[in-house]
Amino acid sequence: MMHVFAALMCSTALATPLTLSYQVEPIGGGLLRYHFTLTLDNHDGTWANGQSFNWITWGDVAGPGATNLPDFVGDPPAPDPFNDPGEGFTTSGGGHNGPTLLDFGTNFDFHGWVPTAIGDSLVWSGTSAIDLQTGDMLWSNLIGTGLHADFEVAVREGGGPPCPADYDQSGGVDGADVEAFYHDWENGEAAADTNLDGSVDGADVETFFRAWEAGGC
Repeated sequence: MMHVFAALMCSTALATPLTLSYQVEPIGGGLLRYHFTLTLDNHDGTWANGQSFNWITWGDVAGPGATNLPDFVGDPPAPDPFNDPGEGFTTSGGGHNGPTLLDFGTNFDFHGWVPTAIGDSLVWSGTSAIDLQTGDMLWSNLIGTGLHADFEVAVREGGGPPCPADYDQSGGVDGADVEAFYHDWENGEAAADTNLDGSVDGADVETFFRAWEAGGC
């Protein structure tokens, strides 16, 4: 794995239009799978169309020091645009320390992720044996034209991926869940990504019906 050594001074960002949330799923053998979603929710009102966000670091600990997620291994492929040849999951060290997504762009212009509308999100996953609780997962984005996040607190959601069987969250598993799921799936809604792989496709139908036919998760 390539390492990025960021000898950066720590500055305090006033805000960020992005929110990082994560879920933690036990997968056996002492390992956990982390599911991350970085969303442009514009909760601070600072986003403008065309802004870019790059050098995204999580499990971020101020230097000199070490990340609190040192054994993280990303699930390939890294999300676009961080999956070009020579890119992918890496690590940062120095002023910021943690697993990292860094886009070199074209001719090293470090273009990064450019969301086009409020609600756009970036999704990735990976494994670790360390279970970071609420408040323990900090994240930053160190470069880009948008306002930079600086040691923001990520939002931990639930104890793992949501159970898709009760899709409409009515408290029962019935035909209404099928109707609700197919409505979202046909429209490509993010909620229909039942296997949490970052895309809405046939694999999500399989995941949904496996849980639904069993009457739960």
